[in-house]
Amino acid sequence: LSFQHKGKLDIAKAREKVIQAGEIFLGEINSCEELKKYLKPCPFTGNNIEIRIIFVNTDQRKLPADKLQSVSSTNGVLRYYIDHPDKIALHMLATESYEEAKNLVMSKEKAIVTN
Repeated sequence: LSFQHKGKLDIAKAREKVIQAGEIFLGEINSCEELKKYLKPCPFTGNNIEIRIIFVNTDQRKLPADKLQSVSSTNGVLRYYIDHPDKIALHMLATESYEEAKNLVMSKEKAIVTN
């Protein structure tokens, strides 16, 4: 799945968006009885899905080079990208596993609920 998000996000908000999308996607896939016979492994996990979110200005233009340009979740790893300052390419700013990211998002949500 690929999405476009209008506006700047920091890594924490980008993580939250991609994990929320991933968990909805996994919930739909894993709860569909017709699909289960085709799933290997079953149930699907963050290792089995691909999600990308590309960030643009509200006018659809590219964000400044120092801002987060995209986040992807592939093969169970989240990757955060900014523009490379010297090349026409993206530079990977940081990585973390899907499970690490999910735990960070879930612990933040629990903290909000208990406060």
